[in-house]
Amino acid sequence: MSLRLRLESTGQMQLVRSYAVLNDRDRAADALKRGLAAFPPAGEQGRQLLALARELGIATEGMTQ
Repeated sequence: MSLRLRLESTGQMQLVRSYAVLNDRDRAADALKRGLAAFPPAGEQGRQLLALARELGIATEGMTQ
């Protein structure tokens, strides 16, 4: 994986986490959806995003396809 992709993936995870910490679940879910559009759930980065969302209590139903 290229450095650019790793940074984008890490940045998207930080964005999801930041919104969750701020208790802004709508924006966290939106950031998750945008992240999964860039990093499909079948790939490593997508699986990491989904795992983070589950850890933070963000609903992931319908996002795994």
